[in-house]
Amino acid sequence: MNPELWAKKKDNTRGIKGVLFLSFIILLLAAGCAQFTLSDAAYLRKGMSIEETLLITEVQPVLTFILGDVSTQDKIEVYIFRISSGDYRSNYLIAFKNDALLYWGYPHEFARSKDALLNEIGEKAVKQIELYEPVNQFNNP
Repeated sequence: MNPELWAKKKDNTRGIKGVLFLSFIILLLAAGCAQFTLSDAAYLRKGMSIEETLLITEVQPVLTFILGDVSTQDKIEVYIFRISSGDYRSNYLIAFKNDALLYWGYPHEFARSKDALLNEIGEKAVKQIELYEPVNQFNNP
C-alpha cells in the first residue's frame, strides 16, 4: 500500500475514534445527569399508582419510607427526589396514601397546606430525611 494513503487512512481512523470516544463520554454524562424535574411533576395526577408515577419520573427516588406514626390508619408512603436548578438544590416529596398519589411538592408546600394530614406528612418526612442526610451536608457542594 502507498505510504501516503496509509498515513491518510490512519489519520481518518483517529478522527473517527475521537468522535466515537467523545460521543460515549457525552452519553455517560447525560445519563448521570438524569434527575427529577418540575416538568416531570407537571404530569403527576392525584390518585395515580406508584408504578404510574415512577414511569413518569423516569428516575428512582433517593429515599423512600413508610410513615407508620401518622394520625391515620391508611398506609402513607413517601418518595424523596432531588431537584436542582443552577445553584438551587432541594428535596421534592411525593406522598402516596394506600398506594395512590396523594400530594407532591417541596417540603414547605406540605407545611403550608390547609390539610392537617399533609402538614403532618411533610413534617415527619423532613425528620426522616434529616436522619439519612443532614441538611448541612446536602447544601454543601
